[in-house]
Amino acid sequence: MAKKQQPINNKKESRKADLKTDQDHSSMFQKIAGFSVLFIIALLMFLGIFESGGVVGNFFYVKFALGVFGYVGILLPFILLYTSIAILFPERLLPRLLDIITGIAMIMSVTGLLELFVPSLNLGGLLGNSIGSIGISLFSRIGGIVVLSLMTIVGGLIFFRSSFNLLEWLSSLFESNDSDDEYVFNEEDFEDVPEVIPAEKDKKEPGEAFEKSLQAAEAVPTKKEKPVPETENFSIEPISFSDDYVLPPLSLLSKSAGKPSVGDIRAQGNSRQFRN
Repeated sequence: MAKKQQPINNKKESRKADLKTDQDHSSMFQKIAGFSVLFIIALLMFLGIFESGGVVGNFFYVKFALGVFGYVGILLPFILLYTSIAILFPERLLPRLLDIITGIAMIMSVTGLLELFVPSLNLGGLLGNSIGSIGISLFSRIGGIVVLSLMTIVGGLIFFRSSFNLLEWLSSLFESNDSDDEYVFNEEDFEDVPEVIPAEKDKKEPGEAFEKSLQAAEAVPTKKEKPVPETENFSIEPISFSDDYVLPPLSLLSKSAGKPSVGDIRAQGNSRQFRN
């Protein structure tokens, strides 16, 4: 049974791998297509600013950007350019939903403000004209200006609460990646390291340092020797005889009349050789 299950499992894994590769290819194709369309439109709009985009570029810039968004439409080519790059690198550049909502709210409020400040010049385009008319009907002209100004300020604070993702991504491209083993030391790495450089008042000449070391060596107490116990002085007192004392007679020193033995002769011979 085990031999029959192995080819079935291999077929399932191969099908999953094929599906995954197909999905990867389709997602890559969608990214490239979206990037190409938005990048071309942004480039044509940018050329339309300088009247160098031809009929298509002038249409996108004059009729669409300025016609719908007013003078805020000048920023539209840059927004489309950022969006096209974000499609290729969504994990780094794709904005969050809150950023998208606040960005759209800021554009709408700015177009409405342009229409309320100078209604005769049509600076806000179609979008600003409609928002301005709604603000006047709900809050009057002054009230609409106050409300839209607050929306612009709050939206800007929320939108720019963190660093811009495009600038971070561009800075990461120019970072040096010559070797992975190199480490760049920052000032934060040395915050906790104590300063080792001695102060000016602690610096001394070599002669003074040598004298100080000698004084320190002399000040070290040496090992105390154990005191030798004092011994009592023994003196021999002379013997004094009284007048009644009688010396022993000389007869006690008798002369030896015996013959010398063999041991005595050898001892006397050894003593004579030692004396010579």
